[in-house]
Amino acid sequence: SRKKPNNPMVQKNSPYALMLGLIIIYLGPASMAYHSSIKIWAVFLDGTSMFLWLLFCIWYSLQRIYKLTRKTFALGFVVCLIGSCLIIQFVPTVGKAMTAIWGGVLTSLEAVVIYLARVERPWKGVSREPRYYFLMVGSFLLAMAFWLPTGGVVFLWCPTYVGHMFWHIFTAITTFLAYPYYASEVRKGDDVVDVHIRVHAVESPNPML
Repeated sequence: SRKKPNNPMVQKNSPYALMLGLIIIYLGPASMAYHSSIKIWAVFLDGTSMFLWLLFCIWYSLQRIYKLTRKTFALGFVVCLIGSCLIIQFVPTVGKAMTAIWGGVLTSLEAVVIYLARVERPWKGVSREPRYYFLMVGSFLLAMAFWLPTGGVVFLWCPTYVGHMFWHIFTAITTFLAYPYYASEVRKGDDVVDVHIRVHAVESPNPML
């Protein structure tokens, strides 16, 4: 038999790794559609793209911690996504608040995972590389610094759109760092799985075999 990490983010043909990658790719065109058109429908695309990434990370983390089935993961993810999309569709002004809420949930969830692993009491045996978590948080805080208010720390010496550009650069880095963060995960006592290879005996015309 051979061994491979029991982590979907590093397994071949993993639907979770593929899904995360597609969501990260979608963030770019969705934001571009809004900024290039400034249309109501594009606002919906831009807002929901962040919900996709945040909710995926939240439900993937819960799925790994509690060993949820794929159906449970998909149901929780889709219900939260549809609910969030419906809310901002009818009450667009709460879009930023909802993004902040889901962001706070994700940040808090992963902070607990990191802390419990640090004190050698990993949550359901799950531990992840803390440096990627802090890089994610730091990158997002930098993005906020450039974005608020209307240019943030660069508004004194640059046009306001430059600050918004840095916002997109650092949020892109934040979303990308989710992959190495989740790929670094190990579960105590369950960090590898055996893959057994069966060899069936067959008759051979060669008497030496």
